[in-house]
Amino acid sequence: MSSFIVRHEREWLVPCIVMTVGLALVALALRPATGVGSGEFFSVFPMWATYVFIAELGYLAFHLIKMMRAGVASPFAYFREQFDWRKPAVLGFAALLSGFNMICFMWIKAEINFIAPFYADEGIANIGRFLFGRDPWRFFEGSDLTIMALTYNVLWFWALMITLFMLLFTKPSVDRSASLISYFFLWSLFGPIGQYLVPAAGPIFYERIGLGNRYDGLHANIPAITSEIANYLWTYYSQRSLGLGAGISAMPSLHIATATWMVISFKAVGSRLTIPAVALGLYFYVASVALGWHYFLDGMVGAIGAMLGHQIGLVYIRRYVASTTVQPALAIAG
Repeated sequence: MSSFIVRHEREWLVPCIVMTVGLALVALALRPATGVGSGEFFSVFPMWATYVFIAELGYLAFHLIKMMRAGVASPFAYFREQFDWRKPAVLGFAALLSGFNMICFMWIKAEINFIAPFYADEGIANIGRFLFGRDPWRFFEGSDLTIMALTYNVLWFWALMITLFMLLFTKPSVDRSASLISYFFLWSLFGPIGQYLVPAAGPIFYERIGLGNRYDGLHANIPAITSEIANYLWTYYSQRSLGLGAGISAMPSLHIATATWMVISFKAVGSRLTIPAVALGLYFYVASVALGWHYFLDGMVGAIGAMLGHQIGLVYIRRYVASTTVQPALAIAG
């Protein structure tokens, strides 16, 4: 694969491969100690590969239409003879890597539940109550949250995928590379490390982890579909098994971390979607609290993590670019 990787893709793809492989190895190493089975570990990957294939077809169709509009006499002949297939090959590999990375995250997320038992919920909940004078979800008490419940996960997932594929097929730049590194950083390092250091289940599981009935009113307020998803997650947790989306963790909020990452990414490439991304991010933040998936503090930490991840990506890329431009000069001087 290394012969396919052009310089601008290698600068971010290599650290992302390292982070993903490291995440997979840690998840594999933890399996005997946690007793978490592989379950549906690979079941979602074919679906992800299908999305990648469709995105690749869209990429090629875009270039084909672009050439036809430009008056190229034989676009198909151009594809056969002159088109550089390395870029779609590399980006297809990167997209598959991102799917594998997310699967590994789901695996290790479920495992961390058993090596770092929940202890932080009460403290995190009290911070939110101190800031607002009440548990923040109560601002939505009595509201119809059905639409919010139906869109919270689905809208987030598709917004995340659109942003990721947008970045993959965008012209190379320092900010683009930093955003891609940041994406893998959030799933591979920030999320798992944060979950391990500050394990919290979230308001929706507060009573189930033995902390009392503080959130009884929340359960009466949330739609049935939210309760069903919570029951699904708790079942896999109780069985020490791994299912699609399994694993329980409130701190940090990866929903809000990735929503913030979307805003940063659109801004980095100068997209007009930056402002809508901000609005969508705020919507996810509100929904995460109203539906009881997260405490208020979880989202703040997630947003900070996204900003930190982008800065780490920028530092790495700038140093990489500096090293690759200085070394040839030194070689000539020698």
